[in-house]
Parts: sequence; C-alpha cells; structure tokens
Amino acid sequence: MYRYERKYYLPGTEFDFDHVKSLILTHPAVFREAFYPRTINNIYMDTPGFDFFYDNVNGEQLRKKIRIRWYDDTFSFQKKLTLEYKLKNGLLGDKKSYPLSNIHTGTGFTIGQLKRELKANNLPLPVKNELLTTYPTLLNRYVREYFISDDQKFRITLDKDVTYYRIHSGMNDFNVCHHFKNDLILEIKYDPENEDHINRISQHFPFRVTKSSKYVLGVQNLYAIV
Repeated sequence: MYRYERKYYLPGTEFDFDHVKSLILTHPAVFREAFYPRTINNIYMDTPGFDFFYDNVNGEQLRKKIRIRWYDDTFSFQKKLTLEYKLKNGLLGDKKSYPLSNIHTGTGFTIGQLKRELKANNLPLPVKNELLTTYPTLLNRYVREYFISDDQKFRITLDKDVTYYRIHSGMNDFNVCHHFKNDLILEIKYDPENEDHINRISQHFPFRVTKSSKYVLGVQNLYAIV
C-alpha cells in the first residue's frame, strides 16, 4: 500500500539535533518515541549506468531503489537482512521486502561474493534475474529515532550521523567514507487518507520539504556525479 513520505534535509549549520527532537516531542499532535534508537545499514544496488539514481535526480514520476538493509553492527557477517524495493509514485511510496540471510558486509567484501550470496538465497526468480543486472554502489549507515503521533496517523523518523562508503570493484575495506556528522534527515510518513491533515503537522516545523534522498546524496558525494 502506498503512503506519503515527506522528507526534510536539515544542515547541521542551521539545525541542532536536540532542538529538532524537542520540536517533535512538544508538537501539538503529541508525538512520542515509538521505538528505541538504532543503527540502520544499507547497501544500495543500481544499474551500471546509475539508472535508479538518474530517475530520482530527473524527478521521474515512477522510480525505485533496491537496497539490502540490516541493523546495528555494520561490518561483519550478517545472518538476518532484508532486500527492499522502494517504489515511488510522486510523493507516494511503497515497499516490497524479501528476507535474506548469510551476507558478509565486513572487510574483504567484494561484488562477486555478494552476487554469490544473493544467488544462494531463496528469492523469486524475477527478483534474482533483476539482481543479476544491478551492482552495489555504496553502503550507508545512520542512527534513526522513531516517533508516532497520539492518534497514530503520522510517523516521524529522525536520522543523524549519516555516513557513506563507496563500494569498489575489488576488495573493500571501507576505510574511505563521507560523513555528514551534524546534518539531519527528518521524514513524516502517513497514509493517503490523512493527506488533508498534513498541514496541521508540518506547519509547526520550520523546515522546507526537500527532494534529495539519502541514496542520491551518497552518489553525488562519492562519485562526483551531478
């Protein structure tokens, strides 16, 4: 089911984490913490020509991202992960998920090794075939905090310590990274039937909606692509 996702990129030079969190917790909609803070890790897949990246940059109505997601420890052998297809139709977003296991994400990571591990997982054939045409482009990690309104119609996520690692064609040690230490990313997520009420949520935040996604931001900084 599609849902709305409104994203705000908050530069650390303008916004302080504690202040933004205070704005959330003192909001008239009575947001409360919905889950414990945790580290989120993603490996993003794209075509050799960065088709998914350019679809986002060019503002295509229909676009998607493919990523492998796991939580907490970033660089090790992961027993439990999720392959996610993020599908967007304008501001509306949907997600299809497939469980994964036994993926190595630590020092010595290679594209060939990842391909073999994905092939060994029990995935639908069309998904496996598409993965054969894509390659991992970057790994990112960030700390996320979760909030939900008192009526449970609106959710907010607040991300900090966003870090990107470029994935090379050979062996990867992930020593070189791009760290947005103080910048924040806030997202408001809600179902389409609540679109008429979003203004009463957003009007209390001194932020402007932004187009840039974490994946786009990572590619632009790691690959110098615009």
